[in-house]
Amino acid sequence: MRYAWPNGGQSAVADVIRVAGMRFYARHGVLPHERLVAQPFEVDVEIGVDVRQAQRTDAIADSVNYAEAAAVVQTILEGPPRALLERLAGEVADGLLALRGAQWVRVRVRKMMPPIGFPVSWAEVEVRREP
Repeated sequence: MRYAWPNGGQSAVADVIRVAGMRFYARHGVLPHERLVAQPFEVDVEIGVDVRQAQRTDAIADSVNYAEAAAVVQTILEGPPRALLERLAGEVADGLLALRGAQWVRVRVRKMMPPIGFPVSWAEVEVRREP
């Protein structure tokens, strides 16, 4: 059985681990002042993983450890400044795909105070990756 992604892609795995609403203060942005003062970012991730073995064994070794996934996100978001949300989201996706058992990922990175010139709730980039 294949799982259909909203964008038309397919994967053999429909099981999902989600970690949502991770909040970080970081210095990412295109403008020079964005790299001087930390600003809020929020990240949601979804990781496609076949959970059937973990269901049988009840062992974290048979799944994707969501604490490890969150640590990947934290390392990237709190790391060196990047200009674009696209780069942040892509690096997070690549890091999560490297976790044992991850078969696909979806990453949303939100900048809560983007310098657009008028109030907005956030600016967001979403990426989806398969190996």
